[in-house]
Amino acid sequence: MEVVVKRKLVLLGFALVLCMSLASGKDVKATPEHHGDSTLTTPGTPGHSAHVRIGVALGLGLGEAYAVNISFPIIAGRNFRIEPELGLLSVADAASRRLGVQVNKYSYAWGRLGLGLFYVFPLRAYSNVYFGPRIARLATGDLFSDEVGKWPERKGYLIAPSGGLELGSSHLRLALEVSWDYIRVKCYNDIVLADGMGPPVPSHDVATRSGFIVEAHLSLRAYL
Repeated sequence: MEVVVKRKLVLLGFALVLCMSLASGKDVKATPEHHGDSTLTTPGTPGHSAHVRIGVALGLGLGEAYAVNISFPIIAGRNFRIEPELGLLSVADAASRRLGVQVNKYSYAWGRLGLGLFYVFPLRAYSNVYFGPRIARLATGDLFSDEVGKWPERKGYLIAPSGGLELGSSHLRLALEVSWDYIRVKCYNDIVLADGMGPPVPSHDVATRSGFIVEAHLSLRAYL
């Protein structure tokens, strides 16, 4: 069942990217940058549409999850941004207990590989409000494989409705983003007490855990 869900999420992500690319492709035109930001379109000036811009961003997570990640924001047209990301996610103890995920030295930090799809609403020259979903693969082992070894591992996914504010200049911007993360993971080889007593041993049961956490992100973005 989970494999089917993952496939549907991947197909949905690709479909959204394709739709946004087709929608913005009609407007995309590589024009010289004038006094304003070339990623914006001035109302009432037909033909002065945005061209695609690529950036790199370093982010830090706060709140119920501590995270560090690097992402590559791609401005695809005047109102859309695609944002692949790679990083580490660590859920705070209280949130871990609420999710029912046991914290131990093998599974404290999860790898995160994901994609964000955002609609951007310009406030003024270099200030934007944006919102949209983030979808990510989570794993304490290999991000690209469902195989597990003999040590405790977590494997699952994250879906996060997100929104943020971006301020700065044409090439350098600071963004604050808040998201409501739905996390669903399978827990393999959890360390438990044998027969309710010591010593601790790996469990052969596979437990599925899910729940919500609130995550805040502060990131610095540099655009080419």
